[in-house]
Amino acid sequence: MMEEKFSEELVEEFQASLYRPLTDEEIKFLYWIGEQNTTKAMMNATENSVARTESFV
Repeated sequence: MMEEKFSEELVEEFQASLYRPLTDEEIKFLYWIGEQNTTKAMMNATENSVARTESFV
């Protein structure tokens, strides 16, 4: 759900800056980028949470 929202925002921003509709390939690519960034952010958040927990032990 968070991935899809981020991807939709990417598509809207790129479409506005290009002054033309995006192709299906461009939209799929931006959705893929959104998914990759969200996954990476979630992994980093988990690692930071574990590191903070370990420092208290």
